[in-house]
Amino acid sequence: MWWWENPYPDYAPGKRWTRHVIKASGGNKHHDQMFGDFDEDGRAELISWNQRAHALLMFEIPENPKTDAEWPVRVIYEWEGAEHEGLAAADIDLDGVADLVGGGRWFEHTGGGSFKPHIIDDGSRFSRAAVGQIVEGGRPEVVFAPGDINGSIRWYEWKDGGWIGHDLPIPDLIHGHSIGVGDVNGDGHADIFSAEMGQWGKQADGNNPIARLRVFYGKGTGKFTEQVIASGFGNHESRIADLDGDGDLDILGKPYNWKTPRIDVWINESPAKEKLPLDRWVRHVIDEEKPWRQGIGREPPTAGVLT
Repeated sequence: MWWWENPYPDYAPGKRWTRHVIKASGGNKHHDQMFGDFDEDGRAELISWNQRAHALLMFEIPENPKTDAEWPVRVIYEWEGAEHEGLAAADIDLDGVADLVGGGRWFEHTGGGSFKPHIIDDGSRFSRAAVGQIVEGGRPEVVFAPGDINGSIRWYEWKDGGWIGHDLPIPDLIHGHSIGVGDVNGDGHADIFSAEMGQWGKQADGNNPIARLRVFYGKGTGKFTEQVIASGFGNHESRIADLDGDGDLDILGKPYNWKTPRIDVWINESPAKEKLPLDRWVRHVIDEEKPWRQGIGREPPTAGVLT
């Protein structure tokens, strides 16, 4: 595993990025990675599945990551049997701490860099993962989709002390390796983004000429309306994000080996949402005795101003 240092401030087309090592030993096949502060130490860690080692790893970022020494790592979960994949992050138990989601589970930090796995659906070990407030109120919901097999998308809600699974009405999802949750149409409710792979091998059964890219528009109640955005485009880890800076979610499409190399972009042209002008904000003092809050590397502002 490596990370690449960008050539700031020289971004000329031919300027090379500098490669630095993260890991050069142990089992290989690191299918998913994610940065975040998951052990509550105030610093980001790198989380990675290591499929050949049957382990979920947490790497601490060194003080000087440019030394090309391997990053300190610890195993936070091990398994036997079916392969695990998929990573997402959200505060699942609403304790104010970001939790990890993947492999059909969510992982609770129990202190000292230790994590406790909680099974959501053990049959979803080999799946893509996303999290969002699909049903408004309570814990966020979890979405698992088959990324390298065929099947259906399932979303799970925490209800009466357990996880209840629901199928989206598309049992024929073909290698749905792209999944995401976000408010795509700007109505204030979470939607589910899904896209299928178009080609994943040279064999005849490794092609999906009708690969579909969809959005399931949510109503905040667990009910959805489906829209096929495009078909015939291969997708592999495609993402929803605001690409043009207009405040709504667009789609960045990236295939596996379908007509590569290429990138496709779908710009969201939903009606623009009204944005609150800067001169319409009003300051309200909550507690005069707590006029400011110390932040790392920040000076306290004028007394009475909340930050």
